[in-house]
Formats: sequence, C-alpha cells, structure tokens
Amino acid sequence: PLNGISPWVPAAHIQISQAIGNLNNQHNIELGEPITRTITTVATGLTAEQLPNLINNKKNLAAKIYQDPPKFKNKITNQQIIGTRIDTISYIPKQDGNFLLPELNLKWFNTTTNKIKTIKLGSKQFIIKTIAKISKTITPISNNYLKSKALHTDFKNYILSKNILFIIISLSGWIFAL
Repeated sequence: PLNGISPWVPAAHIQISQAIGNLNNQHNIELGEPITRTITTVATGLTAEQLPNLINNKKNLAAKIYQDPPKFKNKITNQQIIGTRIDTISYIPKQDGNFLLPELNLKWFNTTTNKIKTIKLGSKQFIIKTIAKISKTITPISNNYLKSKALHTDFKNYILSKNILFIIISLSGWIFAL
C-alpha cells in the first residue's frame, strides 16, 4: 500500500452514491424521525467484501445512530469482478436545530492509471423541528346554554314522571281486573 491510503483500495474503477430516505418535507425533519442514509459503493476489480465501510458511526452527540449490516453483491463480467457494497445507517436527531450528515471521502488507487484518486459525497444539512403540540382550550359555557340544558332536563323528568304514573295506573287496573 502507498502512504496516505488506508484502507488500501486498488481498483480499475470506483463509483459511490448515496440516497437519503424518510424525507417528509425536503430538508425539514420532525424531531424523533429517522434520517436514513444509504451509501452504495461499486468497484471494478474488487469483491464487495473488500470495499470499506465509508460511514463513520462514531458516537454522535446530536443523534442516536443505528447501522444495518452491510449488503454485498458480486458479479463477473468480461473477465472482471464487480463488487457492490451497500451500507445503511439511520440517524435519529436528539434536539431541534441544524443537523449535518457529514461529507464522505474515499481515497483509492486506480489500477488503470496508477494514480491515487479521491471520491467525495457531499454533506447534507437538515433542519430539525419539534412537532407543535395541540393544546385544548376550554370554552366557557354560556348562561343561555345552561338554562336551556336545565329546561331540557326538567322537561325530560316531567315526561318520565308522567310515563311512570301511567304505568302504575295501568298495572293497578290490571291487578284489580284479576
């Protein structure tokens, strides 16, 4: 390996890309919602297992970090191996404010040109916001409503008492008829 390249990554060609998932409103994220970053590295001349993990999952004070096991795919075309490594990591921000997914760099040795190359994936910034909590306000009940409610209850009690009186009279007539 040459100085300055660690890990040693010799390949004829390397390409990296990223996808950011779970975006509900472009770069505005609700506090507690995950930001999922998927990095795909494709190399000609290396197996997927030889490709390094580009995601730095050191302890992050601004977010909880969960990394999935990597996925590896290998295929042979035109007498060359093409390896694909897919790394997925989820960040769950812990506080409001700006949250930055860091830039990623991969230094590698191009076996076709015999030169050191660097590939970069740009950083992504998000604005983390707390969900506004819905507060319930109690509206005072007007006196007119209370009066109408009382009248309604009085009327209901009046009808109920008349029905009970009717039932008692009917039952007593039935009992005397026996």
